[in-house]
Amino acid sequence: MTGKFWKGNDRVIVAFDMDKTLIDCEFLDEVAKVKGCSDEVRLLTERGMCGEITFAESLKARLQLLKGLHINNFDKVFRESPMTEGAEELIRRLHAEGAKTAIITGGFDVVAHRHAHRLGMDYVACNKLEVRNGMLTGNFLLDVDGNKGQWLSRFKQASGATMSIAVGDGANDIPMIQEADLGVAFRAKECLRGIADVNVDNLLEIYNILDDIYDGTQRTCVNTSIEIISE
Repeated sequence: MTGKFWKGNDRVIVAFDMDKTLIDCEFLDEVAKVKGCSDEVRLLTERGMCGEITFAESLKARLQLLKGLHINNFDKVFRESPMTEGAEELIRRLHAEGAKTAIITGGFDVVAHRHAHRLGMDYVACNKLEVRNGMLTGNFLLDVDGNKGQWLSRFKQASGATMSIAVGDGANDIPMIQEADLGVAFRAKECLRGIADVNVDNLLEIYNILDDIYDGTQRTCVNTSIEIISE
């Protein structure tokens, strides 16, 4: 499919973080409610997102608290977790104009692949849970940590895109925000807001920004003094 975002030398790929970006929750925080350790897990999530501890440290500590939980609980939380307002419409509009899309998340395969399939994403990078006899062991395979920028570069090259957009909200998104041709902070932590090219509170604003760029017009972005001017 071709459109204004995939025509000639104009070929766009948009990569999204998952938790608190595409979905309106921190998934492990919701799972922790089932185990009765939500306060502890939520604190570890917040510390990791703000950069107080590394993402890997945060993730390891959270999964140790969830050790022994049955994997079926992930399915229940998946069905009950809300998408972020505007996310599905944004993806639909991007695809309609030919853009490629990706999920690059420190979250897990049992969730990320389902959202990727549901939304029709072209690429997905995520971590993998270790499960034995249906139970979480507390261990995991860390494929996505401080390397989100490398995943973005890999997907850009694989797709043939000429412009990459990265959208995220926390400290572990910094590498892909820096790697992107346009880095977008969405309702982000302070550690990310000063690094991103654009700060937005509404996902559909991303479509408007791209639409204006490829229409050859000028736009002053919401929640930022940065102006994007298409040459």
